[in-house]
Amino acid sequence: MKWEISNSDYDKIRKGVWDSFTNVFQNISKTEPQIVAGLVWHLTKSINTIKLSQETSAKAGGVFIHSQPFVKAPMINNKESVELGDLLLLRNEIIDDDIINRRALLLQVKKINKLPFKPDNETQHRLYFEWPMFEYTRSGHKLNGKKRHITGKNIHNATQFLLVLKDFTNKDLLLKCLRSCNFHSNERKCLWVAQPTFPVISNYRCFYQELVDFIIGDAGKEFIIPHTSTRNWDRVIKDLVETTAQHASIYIKRASKEELSTRGLLNQIFFCGEFSKSLPDLSIYNKTDLQLDSSFEGNLIDNTISSKLDVSEFNGGLSILEFSFNKSKQ
Repeated sequence: MKWEISNSDYDKIRKGVWDSFTNVFQNISKTEPQIVAGLVWHLTKSINTIKLSQETSAKAGGVFIHSQPFVKAPMINNKESVELGDLLLLRNEIIDDDIINRRALLLQVKKINKLPFKPDNETQHRLYFEWPMFEYTRSGHKLNGKKRHITGKNIHNATQFLLVLKDFTNKDLLLKCLRSCNFHSNERKCLWVAQPTFPVISNYRCFYQELVDFIIGDAGKEFIIPHTSTRNWDRVIKDLVETTAQHASIYIKRASKEELSTRGLLNQIFFCGEFSKSLPDLSIYNKTDLQLDSSFEGNLIDNTISSKLDVSEFNGGLSILEFSFNKSKQ
């Protein structure tokens, strides 16, 4: 059954995404990690302030980890390990507390000069295009050596590149870019998602609209909680959630002994918002009173997150954004 949403609620979600984008992308000179951190922080805050119609509630939670799980695909390159992704989007559709649908979208973030774009790492490009059997490498002790094989329909809808134009640094141009997405005009765009076709990626689409569609359940790919023996898409999503929760546990234990503002901690991981009960592996976020002070927000996103951090202790984690919508049958 397709999730029904009123025009009023749809407009509120679009505005929430729009507001977060004007904060995240007003300075495109940011590094890829800063962009991911900004999305996690600002989207969570925007969605959690939306008041939908009486029978529907929205909730968002986000975790930023400056690290990625690495994998190796012997059929492509037996020597090189590559990142599995930068940002995982999750969506839960709930009716009277019963989960009826889960969706996911895995994104690899790239800053580019122009279109068409060909990724500079052919191994990573072919991984997303072919999805052969792969093995976790620098992904934490519980995943290292484990093999997975993603198959099925529409996998390219769920594993995409997020492209950010490098020279798009003016806020007025950003607003023009977002309006061109909003009204499907032919004005210059600056943010795309694209499918990993080979040798050049294709099917470019405005990231703003793709994200809105994902939030309302019209993008990404469905997943279910898998059986232990499976190696497919469902299992990979569970892998990523579990390993991220493990890193959060490390963070919380350290933060309980050290000052929360310690740069060494915040440089590598932060979380915000509230995660749904539908992700029990991330329930650790709901069991702590630790909160980031809002006054630290600007420094966190713009200055302290860099692409040169030592993240050797955090191999395997992944930044995650979760959106949950609970609807009453009334």
